[in-house]
Amino acid sequence: MKISSVQSLVALDDHLSKYSCNLKIIFAFICFTLLSHNTWAFGQGEWTSDVTWDFSYYPEDNGRADFNNNSVLTFKAEYYEDWNDGDDSFVFVPLVRLDQSDPTLEAIEIVEASWIHVEDSWEIRTGIRQVSWGVTNSINPVDVINQSSFTGNLVNLSSLGQPMINFSTVQDWGILDLYILFGFEEQTFPGPDSRMAFPIEADDDSTVFPPENRQIEGLDYAVRWQHSWDSFEWAVSYFNGRSRQADADFNYDLTDPQIISTYHLIQQFGFELLYIWEGWSFKFELALVEGQKERSQDLGVYASSAMGIEHSFSGLFGSNIDLIWFIEYLYDEREDSFTTFFEHDIFAGGVFNFNDEFDSNIFVGVFWDVRDDEGIAIIQASRRLNDAWKITLIGAYMEAEQAEFDGDFLNNLNEQDFIDDLTDNFSGIGESNLELLLESFAELWIQNGRDPARIEQELDELLVLSEFAVSNPDNKLGLLEHEDSIGIQLIHYF
Repeated sequence: MKISSVQSLVALDDHLSKYSCNLKIIFAFICFTLLSHNTWAFGQGEWTSDVTWDFSYYPEDNGRADFNNNSVLTFKAEYYEDWNDGDDSFVFVPLVRLDQSDPTLEAIEIVEASWIHVEDSWEIRTGIRQVSWGVTNSINPVDVINQSSFTGNLVNLSSLGQPMINFSTVQDWGILDLYILFGFEEQTFPGPDSRMAFPIEADDDSTVFPPENRQIEGLDYAVRWQHSWDSFEWAVSYFNGRSRQADADFNYDLTDPQIISTYHLIQQFGFELLYIWEGWSFKFELALVEGQKERSQDLGVYASSAMGIEHSFSGLFGSNIDLIWFIEYLYDEREDSFTTFFEHDIFAGGVFNFNDEFDSNIFVGVFWDVRDDEGIAIIQASRRLNDAWKITLIGAYMEAEQAEFDGDFLNNLNEQDFIDDLTDNFSGIGESNLELLLESFAELWIQNGRDPARIEQELDELLVLSEFAVSNPDNKLGLLEHEDSIGIQLIHYF
């Protein structure tokens, strides 16, 4: 074998090793081991798979990324097998995602690898799974089991698989689910040169996990009880473990500005309510969270909620078209967090189902901040071309504008003016962080030979993020001002 070929294989191995997850491999191995005791059944299951191509075009330049279009290729397969007259089953779902422009969004994942055993009044699910909580259409504040996965597209959001043991029992008094959760997956943020991204890179190597004051480290648990009566359905849940939402903060180093993520231990109490009456649905979700912090400041107990109504019309204007429309109000007390966008917003939308052989539908949705007059509009139209192909058209419009920044570094020719600008725009970060900021500023000043123009280039994007996310949180959507997009998605089913 040629040396160049060996080097290529080594490089490929190093590239793939970035995406390995030991816990997921272990859980997959456990599931396959369980199945090995039923070798007579294994191999009699069914494989299905699909390949998705997502293409996005951005009419405007966002000032950071050097591209206006991007392609993402996703391959997903699913293996399903059952035995013992359906009392036991196994599901395995691997996924590979390749991104044309941003390697931080590429992934090799095990979305699901679980064994399910069913008895008359209970069942146990073991392995990597995805669990969804909540009743509203836009966001689900109570949904806390799985980590969210951002793929650079506002529409195609997904969740990462979570290793767990889930015991569920169905009784006259309701459905009770107990969860033991193993391991933790960090949130993935797009790189700074990507679209839909913060202007500063996230430092994944410096992620902080505060010490755990519990008997078994790395073990989270949750419980959820749901029940129904007449037209009412409700659920009460409790989660104790590592927060799935990062407390994102600066490293306060102007020579190498980055975002540091911290994952705190939290307790979350959740409540869900659904009432259905003559084609109307009334929905409510509430999450009370204790232990979360915001830029290292304790939030105490904060509330996040979503509530709304939904109504459906059949045979719109005498046609075969059905319309489901909904309007919801979103509230979150973490107004100063630049990773929380929907603090006092209205979401309104509708789905037109054409009820034809091609499964055609159109979705239209608008998020609007009622206090800050900012919003996001999304339209999505999809239909099957035949049994093997599906096409979707996607459009997103950002009604947001970055506020003008007052700092003028080219005209500030002395160190004190720089320091005044920095302290003004980073007010409220605490004395220790401000000290780190000023020390790194002095180093930056020396490195750049006291040249204001060169220093401005280093500080501009950092201060933009500070102005619109820290000192002026009412303008957080301003970061998405130039991220309008149109796209096409093609799916081929095998």
